[in-house]
Amino acid sequence: MKFLNNKKIFSGLKIIISIGLLIFLVEYIKGKNIISVLKTADTLLVVFVILLMPLNLFIQIIKWKIIVKKFLDIDDYSKTIKSFFNGISSGILTPLFIGEYLGRGFVFKEIGYAKVSLVTFIDKIIPLLIIVFCGGVLSLYYTSLYFPQFYIYSLILALLLILAVGIALVMRKKMFNYIKRRFDKFSIIIESIFSSNRMDLKLVSKISLLSVLYIFIYTTQFSLLIMAFNQSDLSIHFFGITIVLMFAKSIIPPITIADIGIRETLSVALFSIIAVNEAAAFNAAMVLFIINILTPAVIGIPLLKDSK
Repeated sequence: MKFLNNKKIFSGLKIIISIGLLIFLVEYIKGKNIISVLKTADTLLVVFVILLMPLNLFIQIIKWKIIVKKFLDIDDYSKTIKSFFNGISSGILTPLFIGEYLGRGFVFKEIGYAKVSLVTFIDKIIPLLIIVFCGGVLSLYYTSLYFPQFYIYSLILALLLILAVGIALVMRKKMFNYIKRRFDKFSIIIESIFSSNRMDLKLVSKISLLSVLYIFIYTTQFSLLIMAFNQSDLSIHFFGITIVLMFAKSIIPPITIADIGIRETLSVALFSIIAVNEAAAFNAAMVLFIINILTPAVIGIPLLKDSK
């Protein structure tokens, strides 16, 4: 009971922080500017971004289907789609979308939530690693370009991160054994997934390619929305800054609901570096959240009710 109360308090604080950040941004940018930029947006570009949403979802579903077939031995397209949308609907109100791990398991109850959660982690970790690598490199580039006085500190931080990853790889066997001891009940599941050599190079290549396509579509959507609201030509920097935004969002602690407020704040701060209108950056982040996350989550609610 105490845990549930703490959880409610924690969720309540996240909602307050989300609303607080949005109010601060609206006051900072001025509500009139936000509305004015919305009214003068290039409608055709916004429509094109909406049309890219099904393709974005399709790539993620195909990636999830490949993983489900490989690790859960299930080749059922309708179940895969249901599981995917259940995850989005369950995850939207939880920190780091953690509810998505549970939600994807509703359809596969016979497999067990623990195993489905671990397989979901595999689905999430590869695109995250790509974002961290590309975002880290681009962060160094933009720091050297616009803030040369901080470049040396960024470089040192990057080298420390590489060193930490290197140590983790060298000590991976010890770390794996430690995790097994600490989480003994998951060790059988972990071994059943990895001991059969299911995670081969061919699979990693497929997931990586689909992850790159997903990231490319997302950055294209964001860049087109910046064009639509900023009334400007397409710039390669729009793609670069979007990847840095994704990177920054992935390393910031989950202090808001569905990253609301965090994503918009990062968008305004990062795109201002390349002289994008603040209202345009805010609108791009908010509109893309509605298109790519909120809309699929609403679509998934009826499927979620049927799966429970």
